[in-house]
Amino acid sequence: MHHLQKNILLKLAHLETARFADLKPKDLDSNIFTYHLKQLIASKLVEKLDGGDYCITQKGKLAVINVRLDAKSELEQAHPVLYLTAQNDKGEWLLRKRLVHPAYGKIGFLHIEPSATEDIFATARRMFKERTNLDADFRVRGSGFLTILRNDELESYTQFTLLQADATKGNLGSPGESGQNIWYGGDFREPEMFPNMPQIMEALSASDGIFFLNLTNSL
Repeated sequence: MHHLQKNILLKLAHLETARFADLKPKDLDSNIFTYHLKQLIASKLVEKLDGGDYCITQKGKLAVINVRLDAKSELEQAHPVLYLTAQNDKGEWLLRKRLVHPAYGKIGFLHIEPSATEDIFATARRMFKERTNLDADFRVRGSGFLTILRNDELESYTQFTLLQADATKGNLGSPGESGQNIWYGGDFREPEMFPNMPQIMEALSASDGIFFLNLTNSL
């Protein structure tokens, strides 16, 4: 988000409403400021009221949480994801090879982001169909925190919930260009695997219960 948009949101976070003149910096061109204000309105982060004043929306209030973070702090805040997987009749696991950066060429679980407006199982069914062409119902198998380091510096910090399909219907595909879906029954310690895959798969295969992991791995 542009720094001008961040400043507008931060100002509105402390006010019930504000006028255009209250929000615009005095030394900034009006056309430039208007452009960024309209971008916030289009994104439904800011609302223009009937009287001409502006206020922050509920969506904008949620956005302010991350706006307050600097780049380092944002990286250190756990990013929530849902990992989706299944097994076929051969006992192979459904994995996804990344075809975009970051982590180009690495193999791990298909992952999606949960939504505050939708049950996680509904999100899983919908996105699983969209990403794999398969239909499935899911159950929770595990959760935890994953820290990945690169050259001893933080690369990513993830809070995950792993959902497993009991059965799938359809033929596996790889819609889109971001990754290739595969059935995999090989060694999870192979170099192309994400470094936490051996530990997650060990926990996943150990029992049919729900596991919790707190892992730190290096690329």
